[in-house]
Amino acid sequence: MSQSSMTTLLQFFTTPSVPQALLVIALVSIVGLFLGQIKFLSIQFGIFGVLVAGLLFSHFQITLSDPVSEILRDFGLVLFVYAVGLQVGPGFLSTLKKQGIILNSLAALIVVLGVGVVLLSHFVGGLPLLASCGIYSGAVTNTPSLATVQQVIKGFPTVTPEAALLPALGYAVSYPFGVFGVILAMLLIRRFFKVSIEAERHGFSSKRAHHSDAATVGSVSLPKILPLFIGIFLGVALGSIPVRIHGLPGAIRLGVAGGPLVVALILSHMRRVGPFHFRLPTPITTILREFGIILFLACVGLRSGGPFLKVLVHGDGLQWMMWGALVTFVPVFLVAVFTRLVYKMNFHTLVGLMAGSMTDPSA
Repeated sequence: MSQSSMTTLLQFFTTPSVPQALLVIALVSIVGLFLGQIKFLSIQFGIFGVLVAGLLFSHFQITLSDPVSEILRDFGLVLFVYAVGLQVGPGFLSTLKKQGIILNSLAALIVVLGVGVVLLSHFVGGLPLLASCGIYSGAVTNTPSLATVQQVIKGFPTVTPEAALLPALGYAVSYPFGVFGVILAMLLIRRFFKVSIEAERHGFSSKRAHHSDAATVGSVSLPKILPLFIGIFLGVALGSIPVRIHGLPGAIRLGVAGGPLVVALILSHMRRVGPFHFRLPTPITTILREFGIILFLACVGLRSGGPFLKVLVHGDGLQWMMWGALVTFVPVFLVAVFTRLVYKMNFHTLVGLMAGSMTDPSA
């Protein structure tokens, strides 16, 4: 291939357009899924490879425009959480009645321990407070908390433009391990307790067998597709409703993750409303779930690669990353060990607790 052809090809991949965005997303997904098949210490990281591929592409200036990236990222997240809600909804309420208090208490403990590590990063590690806030947001993969921090500091005239960038930079540095760290903790818990996935699955399935969904694969016709879009619409609408709490600087929303998840849990538990059957066959929800999380991770990587490598190579990036890794790993691992020893919790429920408490859909 001639140099002019190479230049033209590079310009195509770096110039924002609709075809460019679709090709970049597809290529990042392809490369990432191949990377996910590579074994490292006998471990395959699966769809986490998509995030790595996105970071690499972004480093070489192959990325998406911010509006397109945000739309695709949020759309992928909506598909993922809605599909998860449809799958777990039938047995969710019964589980909440039996284990809700315990699960929520343990999740709160993980959050509190994470805040404790963040305070250590500032008072002991000497990190700027705004950087520590951003590191916490990235370490628990919680974008709304980052947005809240950025909104709060706008009201402080003493915050310089350079300081105002610290939360986003801390977020970018800690986010990748925020995704990977929870997965690593799950793998270590599995090895530490010598978990048999088949045995755990059998124990988990036998407890909720009476909640199983009898849906089978059928034709994808209008009555099945229409409820899907109705559910997504209701979920996004619910997530957009602002709730104001006294003492907080801004309104709280369930967002594009919480809203669709809540709606999917409710609708799948109800099974049908009038002529609309909201449960989908398991293969279809699985495809929606996998497609959604791949799209989400690809966009996150493409948005984070530039700042991530810049802060990592220059300045205190390694120190920030270390504290972010501690915020991610220490609370979730300690609580997981405690939960397994004290409550003998099923591994499938335990990893759900770990992922949910860290707002980590990919885990």
